[in-house]
Amino acid sequence: MAPSMNTLMASANPCPSPQIPPIRFDLEDLPDPNFRIKDAPEQRGRAERALHAYWAQAANMTKADQEIYIQLLKNCSFVVQMDAIDDPREHLLYKDLATNPSWPKYVMLKAIYGPEILSQKLMVELEIDLEPIFGSLDIKDLTSTYLQGHAAKRKREEESETEDNEEIPSRIVKKQSPEIMPSEQTPVTTTQTQHSRSSAQNIATPTLSPTASPSSSRAARRITMGEALSNQNALLKRRCDALEASVADLQRKVDASHMNVIVLLTTILERVGQLDEGIGAIRRELGL
Repeated sequence: MAPSMNTLMASANPCPSPQIPPIRFDLEDLPDPNFRIKDAPEQRGRAERALHAYWAQAANMTKADQEIYIQLLKNCSFVVQMDAIDDPREHLLYKDLATNPSWPKYVMLKAIYGPEILSQKLMVELEIDLEPIFGSLDIKDLTSTYLQGHAAKRKREEESETEDNEEIPSRIVKKQSPEIMPSEQTPVTTTQTQHSRSSAQNIATPTLSPTASPSSSRAARRITMGEALSNQNALLKRRCDALEASVADLQRKVDASHMNVIVLLTTILERVGQLDEGIGAIRRELGL
């Protein structure tokens, strides 16, 4: 009889609330297992199959399951030791699934073993226990959803970067120091006047608090505005240069088309002239 399972980590298949777009994990993010295994090419192939399985199923996982799968990749859980090459039951993922089932572990285990191994009914007993936990053991390929999610996210990031670049001058202007406005005059009472005179007499050495100079504030404002205008002019210059390059390219294409037409017309005229000469020679021979 199979050991009892702790189903706290298990997830339903299909996942009712997947994390979209999924957490990204690419081929270059895989750890290099060469330092810990002997048959590196075979293990590298298993690592790539495990990664492709993540791409196929990430859109069917919660954020927590995606993090679990990525951690399995980082821990090189796809590595198959010698005693587990022909028997998945000896693999650590299999043993862990028997007690703490989770969808990421099952997906990776199915990925690193080929069908010729799994078809030997070595996992039948485990899968009988896993199917009611997950709801289904069908692993669908949702790679397109994974790629589309990241493509849409990248497009939004690029649009945001473009908007940020265009708004830099306006943000610089907003951050500039405000102009110093004349202070409002407040009425002074007799009591306040007497108190001020008394305080002035008690102070031996008055301390002057520094205040911002209106002229320096206006100078800083002019410098900030100059930087903003300089950035805006640089952006406009780049766009003008790109437009001029496009116009020049279009002009070259038009000139090339005109040249082709001229060459064609010249060829036609030459052929017509040759035909006229031929017709004239025939008429002379016939005495016409």
